[in-house]
Amino acid sequence: MSVHHHYLIYDEHVCSDQPLDYPISEAADDGCAWRLYEGDLSVCDDLNSWTRIHEEFDFEGGPCLMIYEDQHDPTSSLISYAGWRALIRAHEVIYTYDRTASPYAIPFAQVIERVIAPWKVLSQRDHILAVHGGAVSMSGQAWIFIGESGVGKSSAALELVHKGMTLLSDDMALVDVEHMCVLPGPWVVRMWGSSHVDGTSDGGAVVGTQGQKRRVLVARVHTPSVQVQKNELQAIFVLERVHEGSPEGKFHEMRGAKGLIKVLGQCFDLSHPSPMWSRRRLTLARRMCDELQGISVCSYGESPDGRPAHVEGLWHQITQREGQ
Repeated sequence: MSVHHHYLIYDEHVCSDQPLDYPISEAADDGCAWRLYEGDLSVCDDLNSWTRIHEEFDFEGGPCLMIYEDQHDPTSSLISYAGWRALIRAHEVIYTYDRTASPYAIPFAQVIERVIAPWKVLSQRDHILAVHGGAVSMSGQAWIFIGESGVGKSSAALELVHKGMTLLSDDMALVDVEHMCVLPGPWVVRMWGSSHVDGTSDGGAVVGTQGQKRRVLVARVHTPSVQVQKNELQAIFVLERVHEGSPEGKFHEMRGAKGLIKVLGQCFDLSHPSPMWSRRRLTLARRMCDELQGISVCSYGESPDGRPAHVEGLWHQITQREGQ
């Protein structure tokens, strides 16, 4: 095993045999929480000792994510996705790739960002809730944006980064509910083809494509202060695009069962969950909503120029809360 790269992935120091788009870690090899490297997975060819717990297609006819759990060791799991396979254990992730197994060529870095790294943390750490959405932070405080696909979560996060905030996640935010903090993920956003992505003068660049989305690398710099501080969750914003609504957005609070149901609808779930998984997911979502005392809904309409004008309203809400 040859390891040359060190990263901070969801607040864990990781050694990787390939470069990734995560904050750089200065930890030595012996200080890493887990290692990521290519290896022989022939031991996993026989799936009789594995239980399938998740099956999900990216889109109809597209690549399918399969997750299996070891029947004899529930801390070990196996991922299969677009020709990639990964064996996940407590202190290592061993991967392999068969380019003939899938017609879809998905780069290694994107498989790590979207699938392997989030599942590694979610499956092996207690009190972690995975929320489909973006997250940003400032001065050790974090905010999450959830909503339906195409509602503007990524564009809102990117605009707020341009205002000086730090990107914590795009596709999926991992929340440590016990400590009420958001774990830092990759500095990458994925934008629909018609989205505005100009102004990424901090080193951001379009570095790949994924369907109709563009993959934008937001930052390449090493910022130790971002790595070591806790990003305490302050609020969850639900973004809703409404017909003939104000482009700047109108805000209202959603509490109790309605807020919990809205959040649960945006939390990752297994297609074949165990009763224990379902109980944990519900308990963590309820605890998070109770700690936040509800969630905030931002209802907005299209702006004439197509730009995310509601970001100014979000920025106002964030700076108000930060000062409290």
